[in-house]
Amino acid sequence: MFTKQALRLAALAAAATALAGGAMAQERLADQVDLDQRPFWVQVPPSKEVLESPDMPRTADGLPDIFSEWVDHYQPLHPRGQPDRILRPEDGDLILPEDFASEEQYQAFLDRDTGTNPQITCIPPGVARVVGQPYKLEIVRSGPGAFLDKIVFLHEVEHIIRKAYFGKPIEPDVDLRPYWGTSTAEWVDASGDGKIDMLVVETEGFRGSWLEQIGFTYADGSTLREEYWLNEDGSILHLREILTDPKTYSHPIEHHIWWERANTAEKARFDEYHCAIDTAQPQRIMERYGLATTAAELEAKQPD
Repeated sequence: MFTKQALRLAALAAAATALAGGAMAQERLADQVDLDQRPFWVQVPPSKEVLESPDMPRTADGLPDIFSEWVDHYQPLHPRGQPDRILRPEDGDLILPEDFASEEQYQAFLDRDTGTNPQITCIPPGVARVVGQPYKLEIVRSGPGAFLDKIVFLHEVEHIIRKAYFGKPIEPDVDLRPYWGTSTAEWVDASGDGKIDMLVVETEGFRGSWLEQIGFTYADGSTLREEYWLNEDGSILHLREILTDPKTYSHPIEHHIWWERANTAEKARFDEYHCAIDTAQPQRIMERYGLATTAAELEAKQPD
């Protein structure tokens, strides 16, 4: 089982791995604030009051104005306000066998080789992982004359482009789109007041990969649901990510992630992302940022 100390070590290693990319990531990690001091915290799923806020910015055709540059704050959050790096936060730090589809899956997780993390060899992180990366995001919509109506997600990490189509233009083909699958989008009225207030993206047809830095994985045939909504004044973009993988887990895994609207040129600027295998290895990353060179040194840096 994992102790709080082990989870802190894993989180620091995750931050180190993330720093192999965009130049601004390290500064953004340093900008994190205490969970209890985040004034934007809302009910997840969002409350009716949030979704019906009269101050929510909208486009000319009445859609929530999510079309902006967004600055990620890296730490995915559980609806209870706890860091979401464990399957069962209500049980403390325990990851229990019943959370997995079989005893074999659970043992495989305990025995996992962290060297199989795809990102240490510059393999794309995959659709279920890319949204939680500590990098910027820009969301745009297709304009007149575009082929099919769609939402486009521009990720700073690895300069990844994802498209979510309204309707179903192509059938999922894992051989053609192994990392990102096929995504369809829908605007919904989650509050029931007659106004659109949420974007829902459903993705299927992608291969299995890692889900998080500490080694959760998902299998081929998994599906991903993303629910995007704004806070009351539109300054924060929330995402609830729901991964369904019955081959590996007994219940869907949910993350809550948030971005801050980029309101300065510095925040809106996308940095270059360069992934080189020699610098992506965890040992090299730790040395580069002066974090540690051994597990013992890493542990010694952790607070009690």
